[in-house]
Amino acid sequence: MSATQLYKDLKKIKWDETQGKITFCLANISTTLKAKDTVGFVLQEWLKDFMSLNGYQFEEPKNSQSFPDFLLFNQELQVLEFLEIKAFQYEKSPAFDIANFESYCDKLLEKPQVLNTFYLIFAYKMQENGGILIKEIYLHKIYEIAGRSSVYPLKVQVKRGMIYNIRPNSAFKTNKTFAFQNMDEFIEALYNTLKIYKGEERALEWYKNFKKI
Repeated sequence: MSATQLYKDLKKIKWDETQGKITFCLANISTTLKAKDTVGFVLQEWLKDFMSLNGYQFEEPKNSQSFPDFLLFNQELQVLEFLEIKAFQYEKSPAFDIANFESYCDKLLEKPQVLNTFYLIFAYKMQENGGILIKEIYLHKIYEIAGRSSVYPLKVQVKRGMIYNIRPNSAFKTNKTFAFQNMDEFIEALYNTLKIYKGEERALEWYKNFKKI
């Protein structure tokens, strides 16, 4: 079992024939939640049950806020694969947070295998009655979903001059050419963004440390 196999198994589901709902029951009152910011978390919980029922071997970080969402055991290669779960509204451009920019840079120095993380992405549509339709599922590496911007070499979320999160492009949704053709191009954009944001000395130190690993 692997992230690739998980993706294939999910694609076998006839999504156009099923839909989900997020409900909350208390004191004999049941309500359907229509808040879109809860969908990603609920899909992650659903996926956990899906993997358990289908014989996948996986672990979760002890801290629920830690990276990645799942450690999936690839039985063929006998390795643990990093798996992150993301979701976005199908009718809109993807706007989820891929990762915190500075934390991601630091984590690459600690665990360079983070670069090989699989991102399993659900595109959904929420109906007026709260029904959730899964319109598409994608599986990509970070360089395939990250983007470029006019301000920084890497597309990022910026608030009051501070970089917070790495943000996705729309190419993976529309089947257009990716912003980065390989992991080296993504690393270069990461370095050049760090250089603009933190200065050349800090960026060069990070890059040299990364290359030592």
